[in-house]
Amino acid sequence: MKRRAAESARAGRALRASEERLQLTRFAIDRASLAIAWARADGRYLYANREMCRILGYRREELLQMRVVDVDPRPDAETRWQAHWQTLRAAGSLTSESERRRKDGSTLPVELSASHFEYGGEAYSIAFVRDISERKRAEAELQKHRQHLETLVGERTAELRQAMRQLVQSEKLAALGHLVAGVAHELNTPLGNARVVAGALAEQVEEFAHACESGPLRRSQLAAFVGRCQEAARLLDRNTARAAELISQFKQVAIDQASIRRRVFDLRQTVEQLVASLRPQFKGRQQRVELDIPAGLQLDSYPSPLEQVLTNLVSNSLLHGFDGVDRGLIRLAASAVDDGHIRLCYSDDGKGIADSIRDRIFDPFFTTRLGSGGSGLGLYISHNLVSSVLGGTLAVDGQPGQGVRFDIVLPKVAPAASRPGGDSH
Repeated sequence: MKRRAAESARAGRALRASEERLQLTRFAIDRASLAIAWARADGRYLYANREMCRILGYRREELLQMRVVDVDPRPDAETRWQAHWQTLRAAGSLTSESERRRKDGSTLPVELSASHFEYGGEAYSIAFVRDISERKRAEAELQKHRQHLETLVGERTAELRQAMRQLVQSEKLAALGHLVAGVAHELNTPLGNARVVAGALAEQVEEFAHACESGPLRRSQLAAFVGRCQEAARLLDRNTARAAELISQFKQVAIDQASIRRRVFDLRQTVEQLVASLRPQFKGRQQRVELDIPAGLQLDSYPSPLEQVLTNLVSNSLLHGFDGVDRGLIRLAASAVDDGHIRLCYSDDGKGIADSIRDRIFDPFFTTRLGSGGSGLGLYISHNLVSSVLGGTLAVDGQPGQGVRFDIVLPKVAPAASRPGGDSH
């Protein structure tokens, strides 16, 4: 009798332990942060945990009186459920995206991870339901950025084409094949960066989706995802702004060539006014400009193109010649060559020009500072302005470490054939 009593006691304790574990399992499932629901083959709910009730806005008693199709807002919900059940029974498990209608009538995008099982001769499904509203919003935002980028590229491409048409009509810049290649190369950096950022943002959205699928989403994960999206938006804005700036520069070059006017001017006075206007570029720098141009040296020519040539040379010295050089001197000297020509010599005592690139400095879009402020158009434009508009010649001389010298030989009276737009004087 004692032995039977002991065995009965042990059986009782085991039963109570099993009941306690069952109660603990039910308690944990009911309070899980992921929505869980069980349904029969006819779609009627057998069980819904607290999270399922919360995201749909129903009390549990209400949901257990409903079928899955009652919370499916799609018009063919019944047909979809039947197809879903057949597929689920054949595959054993299934993950899909759908929608659920809340009690207040609003819809909720969800991801369903369902499994099929049989118990006691009946078939059931258990579904883990994830609210993917945040993921859908992120995907929509990404699509919006992509569409904005495509629109921006289209607008900038149209502006670029317009600028190129103006260059062709003005006939001041040749080698249009090089121009197209150069523009594409220059724009490739900001637009390429924008594409990389857009791609990275897509990957981050995918990673966020996986994080949602893997279990409860932590607040830190959501904060990190939002931070990455904000940084991506800033990078997209910065790179597209850079592309717009480049397009504006190319367009401005074309406009300037069409608006130049011819007149008689004093060379020294014109250069002095130009140097004064360039002083802001020298702010905080130890380089200075020295002039050796006699007064009364008059030209019947185009001062605007000449000023642009000298501006490009000064910018070239500051960007290249004095890169890493604390102090320096830019010197402009002029003298008469004969009765009909003058020589304007521009020089600096900067780093000079390497032998390997001297023959290429007048090529369009050739620069040693691509992506760092150098477009490779300055010296190319200068050479074309001197030779075509001003009717002169531009030559360069310089050795590494010995500075650079540009000799500009100009006629005192610019040739009539070079007058832009048929202007008279």
